[in-house]
Amino acid sequence: MSPTFAETSFDPATLAALAAFFIFGMALGAGYFFVLKTSATLFAHKAILAAAALTVVRMAVLAACLYFVSRAGALPLLIAALGLLVARQLVMRRFSRSTP
Repeated sequence: MSPTFAETSFDPATLAALAAFFIFGMALGAGYFFVLKTSATLFAHKAILAAAALTVVRMAVLAACLYFVSRAGALPLLIAALGLLVARQLVMRRFSRSTP
């Protein structure tokens, strides 16, 4: 059985893996929140079925990705979730500047 992240020291390879999980979380978060904006636009234009389908797909992709990250351990999951939250802040900042 291979050691989990909690059982290893923070050597350069482990730090590189954690950085990769953070970047993955940021990419996942950016995609998630851009699709959320698209979903909200569809709801505003009364395309309820398309918006609902997009919402289900968005949630399923997020859940599946976080599940597979969790298979690597708790620390990678937390790091990926941190990346997701950072991406949320960046996307919200971008959208707040672009809306009147």
